[in-house]
Amino acid sequence: MTAWVGFKFGMMGLTSLDRSLVLMLIDQAKDLRSELSRVCYYPAHDGFEAENNTFINVYLPRQLREWERFLSEHPHNGGWLVTGDEPTVTDFVTFEYIDQCLVLASNALNDREHLFDCVTNIQHSWSFRSSYEQQQQQQQQNGRPRYPTRFQYRQQQQEELEENDKLVASIPVENQQDHQSFRQEHQPIRQDHQPIRQEQKVSLAAARYALTRFPFAPFIVRLSTGNIKEKSISQDLEKYLNEQHQAEIQIASIRKSTTKCEQNEHDYLIYVKDSNSFCTLFNKQKWPQQLGGENFIFPSTPSFPPQLSLVIKNVDLRMDIKEFSDDLKTIHPEIHNVIRLKNKFQNDIKLVKLELLSNTFREELLKTGKIRANGLIFDIDEYLSPATVLICTKCRGIGHFRRQCTQIDETCNVCGHNCPDLRQHQCSNINKCIHCDGNHLSNSIKCPVIKEFRADLTKKLFSNKPAILRHNNNNNNNQENQNYIHNTIDYPLLPLSQRPPTNNTSVMNKLDEVLIGMAKLNESFERIAKKQYELEQFINHKNEQDEYLLNKVEQLRLSNNETKENMIKNEKLIKNLILPTLELISKFLYHSNLKANGVDDADFKCQIETKRALLDLVLTGKKDCI
Repeated sequence: MTAWVGFKFGMMGLTSLDRSLVLMLIDQAKDLRSELSRVCYYPAHDGFEAENNTFINVYLPRQLREWERFLSEHPHNGGWLVTGDEPTVTDFVTFEYIDQCLVLASNALNDREHLFDCVTNIQHSWSFRSSYEQQQQQQQQNGRPRYPTRFQYRQQQQEELEENDKLVASIPVENQQDHQSFRQEHQPIRQDHQPIRQEQKVSLAAARYALTRFPFAPFIVRLSTGNIKEKSISQDLEKYLNEQHQAEIQIASIRKSTTKCEQNEHDYLIYVKDSNSFCTLFNKQKWPQQLGGENFIFPSTPSFPPQLSLVIKNVDLRMDIKEFSDDLKTIHPEIHNVIRLKNKFQNDIKLVKLELLSNTFREELLKTGKIRANGLIFDIDEYLSPATVLICTKCRGIGHFRRQCTQIDETCNVCGHNCPDLRQHQCSNINKCIHCDGNHLSNSIKCPVIKEFRADLTKKLFSNKPAILRHNNNNNNNQENQNYIHNTIDYPLLPLSQRPPTNNTSVMNKLDEVLIGMAKLNESFERIAKKQYELEQFINHKNEQDEYLLNKVEQLRLSNNETKENMIKNEKLIKNLILPTLELISKFLYHSNLKANGVDDADFKCQIETKRALLDLVLTGKKDCI
């Protein structure tokens, strides 16, 4: 969780080595906290006092010695653990855990010079002033101050500012400028030494501008002539796609421009209406060789619209984005590009943007809400792009059109200087933003002021979009009605209705009762339909079981017939072959015995006669052989 907060707010250092150190120090600090928690909450059989003495005299000095050694090997002028310019999450975690340990051992930092300076630096940071002043007062009341005097400089400076405000409020307005300069000198300064800017107010014009632009970026084709009509280009393109690729596109508008062209060149900006048209034109292989009988080139590729984009959530920062992208494109060929998003500090976050070449595939992914990659299943959601910012082309201000601008002179977009006519202006070609004095153009989306304004505008559009549209429609209606004058002579008003007003309360009550009854009836129908569906399922299951039993009975019948046939064959075999053979053998044995001995053996003869009698009974079927 701590590392997640650090990545989210850009407090994990500037380099990969810094991030590794931050993660290592967080684990080291948690080891200290775990041992302290064990001593306080789960002491051994020796009791808390024995565990406490072992912790204070053995474990805690060893841990603090490691921290001291680390700080001595990595010195920083700013007093922070990892970087010298800005704190990281490990500074706050370390400060919290060491501060808790000092409750048991208040003198543990006496011999740790580097660690003491680092803890004191974190302790004196402005964001901790209020909470630690309360802790200091409580500790002083208990008679156990853990640190020297805290935040004295900040407290003194704040008292001076409050005193100056009281003084400004008590003097005339014309003399307040000198006192206001004192507060400006003591205003907090940003890291880049630029004064804090005033908040830009989101105007209605800016909101209307963001809602009424073309929904897709234009396809730009550059031709060597400007004599071709926009309608001719539209017709040629639609006809070629329909005949060669059986694809229909809807073009919203085509505009001609020479802003970024050289001599005799003209750019045609083709705007489409829907995402299917954008996907069709995005494939350059589907374009014709000529438009209007002239060859053309693509000077740039349009940016991918949010209507064809999705966001994958919770993609681990340690995952290789190239391997992740290749796996996704192999499984889903409709994916055009995979981009890991960044936060305002330009640090990678756990959101990955998908750019898709099929609106149908996008709808399927949104319906399922899941996507598989690298053997894992990730959640997906819609990609909501920031709103388009309205920037005046005259003064380079934010939130109004050129015709609404009140500035007399024009402002250069590059150097930021004002002049009556930009065509006669000699620019220094040194980028300087008029909003933040940064090294970029005044209308650049990289400007922090424009970024903040765009964020506020996006929030306002999502929270109050219907109201803005309604206000826009009302203004249009008012403008349309301004030129209308009603003439009562030519068009007299209609007479009032002669029917007395009726009370519709009873009718409305009846309608409400009917609606309630219909709702109950719908619920009953739904229950009946559910029961019917369950009954149909039961009948289908029963039919399947009956069919299965019938198949089993048929198999048994066939098996029984086969068994009977085998029994008949065996019976014939025994009667016709085996029994006669046995009779012959018995006779042969009897005569052989008589010849050999010369004497008639009565016992042997009796046995032979008995067996022959049994054989006769078996042959006649009067007795079973078993």
